Amino acid sequence: MRNYQYYENSNDFEMEPPFNFDFELYDDNLNLLLTNMVNHVLTNMYSPINYDRKLYCSSLDEILLRVRDNYPIVDDIKKLDDINVVLCTDLHWVGGHSRIAMTFNSNATRNYYILTDILNQNYSDLEKINFLNKSIGKDNYYILPNGTPLEKFNMIINEIKKISPRYLSCFNHQFDPICILATLYFKKCKRFFYHHCDHTVSIGASIKEFIHIDTNDYVNSICRSNISDSFTLPLSIPMDVQLKQKLEPALPISFVSVGAHHKYDFLNVNSTLYYPKIITLLLSNSNTIFFHAGELFTKDLEKIYNMLDIHEISCARFNYLGNINSLQDYFLKIPNKIFIPSFPKGGGLAFVEFLSIGTPVLLYMPSNCDTISSKSSASLVNSSVLLWETHNELIEGGNKILSDYLLYSKNSLDLYIKKYSYNIYKFYLNKIFN
Repeated sequence: MRNYQYYENSNDFEMEPPFNFDFELYDDNLNLLLTNMVNHVLTNMYSPINYDRKLYCSSLDEILLRVRDNYPIVDDIKKLDDINVVLCTDLHWVGGHSRIAMTFNSNATRNYYILTDILNQNYSDLEKINFLNKSIGKDNYYILPNGTPLEKFNMIINEIKKISPRYLSCFNHQFDPICILATLYFKKCKRFFYHHCDHTVSIGASIKEFIHIDTNDYVNSICRSNISDSFTLPLSIPMDVQLKQKLEPALPISFVSVGAHHKYDFLNVNSTLYYPKIITLLLSNSNTIFFHAGELFTKDLEKIYNMLDIHEISCARFNYLGNINSLQDYFLKIPNKIFIPSFPKGGGLAFVEFLSIGTPVLLYMPSNCDTISSKSSASLVNSSVLLWETHNELIEGGNKILSDYLLYSKNSLDLYIKKYSYNIYKFYLNKIFN
């Protein structure tokens, strides 16, 4: 058994115990290797020493490179058609990573999506299929049938050979090795690796053969220290609204936050960031309402409602929306809104969407700023965005915005136009593809 230890790199995945495998590459063992990689990353990526602090698992990437070199497949693509094959683990109708995957590939003449469904969850999911048919087109994607990782890997290889694309784009979930391994074989293609928006350890993130793309300058600076072909492609959305907003004094103030349950603290009741506590704090003023978009568990909602009841605040003032199709469309018509991005785990694309409709922002920013997500958030903003860490700073920031709402609305819109507009996004996208 060969034992590949992790590299001594401050941004590398610390695997405990180290990943072990037998490098006798017959088919059964390669399938076991790929299966164990999936399980290993799923088991270790959220450990305290790795979660939000590491980007790479270089030893696993080294193994995939060795597999490529020892398990030869003939790259017999001769004519490259102007097609971009997007290799994804999955696509969702909500969530930044999926939406960016579909926006990112708007530059190629044609895009064809291959979903590995590595965990065998979606092949017959009618809701998923309807979403893909509507958003991508029924002839522009392929969900791999249920099977082993090795079977799915061979399906991808055959599809790529059949399509002969000029571009290959990896949007794999962090634990999915078969997108990466398949892409490694096709050196004639221009190959992209898009770092996952959650900025957690990911298979493929250290492979130097790919062009690496990050959503912000901080993560790209880490990437550039190891990989020369690395670019920042700013977050954006495929429409520009650009609307300054003014305060409507006769109407209530609307606080808004967006994110799934894992972006918030629902466990530490005594923490400053305990989400039910923050909601209750902001609703303590009778002229306020609170909107939450994004999926929360029933038990999370119960914690929110219980705390509101304890403080004798009407639960009707907390508006739980769940997942919605368009943040822009829904919140454009809501007056007097202040956006509070999810915390402690941020949400970059939602932040950009609210900037695009001129919404003032209160951004959580810890003073120690020692996680990847907090440093990433810091690189997304400029000095015009108000920051908070304590309850007092949150309340003071809200009052400051209300004292000159039009100014802070203009600041948000100016930041969007300068850094995130779709025209700027397309400019950088053209540079990367061409």
